[in-house]
Amino acid sequence: MDKNLIYRSLHLHYVKGLKLSEVSDTVGFTERKIRAIIEGTLEPEVATDFFEDRKIGKYSRTYSEPVYKKLSKLDYAYLQQKYMSSISSGQSIKLIRSYLLEDCIEPKQAEKMYKGLEAFYEVKKVELMDAKLQAVLNVLAMPSKWSLKDTGLETVYAVPILDDKFNVIAVEYKPNKSFIFPEELWCIYELIT
Repeated sequence: MDKNLIYRSLHLHYVKGLKLSEVSDTVGFTERKIRAIIEGTLEPEVATDFFEDRKIGKYSRTYSEPVYKKLSKLDYAYLQQKYMSSISSGQSIKLIRSYLLEDCIEPKQAEKMYKGLEAFYEVKKVELMDAKLQAVLNVLAMPSKWSLKDTGLETVYAVPILDDKFNVIAVEYKPNKSFIFPEELWCIYELIT
């Protein structure tokens, strides 16, 4: 792992006052890694160096570049497939970027792989949103039912209940068919119709 990035993370958090999420966006590590860096559990010698530099107010320390791995074609394909599997199982591209940084792959190879993975991520994201939209449409297409109320029989309609990632988690029956599509799903729905 690049100690210069770890030192930079400490500098951005303690000197510049950035939050963990902002440091994560700037440096490329996950927030969990940034938290470990700040707590001193990951690469504690860099944290010790940083706090010594902080006492004197001089932040010009640099470390030697890490030894980057030059992957063979087979290793490259294996690692790319591993990351594609991670993306297919729902991991974010930001997390994959963090893994690439941690693996210390030769920068040109890492950048090339990241661009390919980013394109794959976009395709998978569209496929996933299509599947979520189809699940919502399937619920909305369910036949109406009758419900017994104090006033007699009432027609009720299936309405999907979504979680924060737009997955259908339940079906609720209401006296009207009104359903407000989340904006992300509505955009896809407009493209289809």
